[in-house]
Amino acid sequence: MALRTRKPTGQVAYPIVLVEGAEKVGKTYAAFSLSASDKVGRTFVFDIGEGCADEYAALGPYEVVEHDGTFTDFLDQLEAATAEPSEDGKPNVIVIDSGTVLWEGLKDWAAKRARRSKANRKLLAQDPDAEINVSSTYWNDANDRWGRMLRILRGWPGISVVICRGKEVARMGADGNPIPGQTDYKIEAQKAFGYNANVHVRIDGPGKARLTAVRSLSVDVPPAGLPLPADAPLEHALFDVIGTGQWAVADMQEPQFGRTVLDVKNELVARFVEAGLSDADAKAAAAAVWMAGPLPDAAKDAEVSDADHDALIAAAVVPEPEPVNEENR
Repeated sequence: MALRTRKPTGQVAYPIVLVEGAEKVGKTYAAFSLSASDKVGRTFVFDIGEGCADEYAALGPYEVVEHDGTFTDFLDQLEAATAEPSEDGKPNVIVIDSGTVLWEGLKDWAAKRARRSKANRKLLAQDPDAEINVSSTYWNDANDRWGRMLRILRGWPGISVVICRGKEVARMGADGNPIPGQTDYKIEAQKAFGYNANVHVRIDGPGKARLTAVRSLSVDVPPAGLPLPADAPLEHALFDVIGTGQWAVADMQEPQFGRTVLDVKNELVARFVEAGLSDADAKAAAAAVWMAGPLPDAAKDAEVSDADHDALIAAAVVPEPEPVNEENR
C-alpha cells in the first residue's frame, strides 16, 4: 500500500467542549445559549435525565432530539444528528445534557449485568444486601459504549458540548485514606473524559464562567482560568479566544508565492547539474549561491518571494572554463 500524506492546514479543529460545575450553577443555561449565536448553524440537544430542554426554549432556536432512552437509540440519533448538513458553512452544534447522567446509566447497566452472573446470583441468594463485585469485563463494556459516543463526536465537522457535574473531593493518600486539608477536583463522568475533551469551561455560578483548559497552540490559559463574558461565554471562548474553524496561521490557508526555501534550493542544484557539474559540485555551488543571497538563514519551509527567487536563479551561473594555454600544456 502506498503512503499517503498531506501538509497540515493550520485550521483549528471543531472541539469537544466539557461544560462543568456544581449543581444548579448555570451549566445548561450557558450551553443552550450557544444556539442563539449567529456563528453556528443548527443546534441539536440530547436531554438525558435532566428534563429541562423544553423549559429553556427561550434561550435559543435549538432542536430537541427525541430518543427512547436506550443507549442504542441514543447512538442512532447521535449519528443521525452528525449527518445533518450545516447551514451557510456554519458549524452545527450537539449538546448532551448530561454526560454525568449518561455515565451513571452505563455504570448501572454494568452493575445489573454483574448481579445476573452465576457467582453473584448465588451470593445474593445468601445475602440480598451483599456487596456485588463488578468485574472488569462489565466495566470494559461500559467504557466501550462511552467510547462509541466519543468516536461519533470526534468524527464530525461540528461543535460537541457535553455537560457534566464537577466537584471538590478529598484527596486520597497511597494508603487509601483521605489526606487532611487536601482536595482534588473531580468530573463526574467516565474517568478519561477530562483528557478527551479539547476545551474545558467551568461554570462557577450564574453569569460566572471561565475557560480552564484548551488544547491549542495559540491560547495560554492562566492557572486560575480565563474569565468569559456572562452573556455568551461559549460563543466567546470558541470563536473569539480559540478561533474554532479558523486558520491558526493565516498564510497556511493560501500560500502567497507557492514555493519554499527547500524548493528553490533544489532548483539551484538542478540548474548546476544541467550545466554539467557533478552532483557534489552542483550542491556546493548551490549552497554558495544561497549563502550569498537574501535568505541565508531562512527555514526550509519558509516561502520565497518572486523577487528573491529571480535574484537567486540569476546568480546560479556556471563560469565558462578558462581556455587552454598551449604554452602550459
